[in-house]
Amino acid sequence: MNVEEKIKELGITLLESASPKAIYVPAKQIGNALFISGQGPFINDELIYTGKVGRERR
Repeated sequence: MNVEEKIKELGITLLESASPKAIYVPAKQIGNALFISGQGPFINDELIYTGKVGRERR
């Protein structure tokens, strides 16, 4: 069961997402570190990886 199916099963109605109020930078480089925020593992709008961080290492 995916998230959308579970939400529907629970009878939860989600509001539409608000449109962005600004142009956001997806990454910021400081020295040799790259900080990334809000980016998912998508290629051509297809989710290519799922799971929980760290679970695959146990």
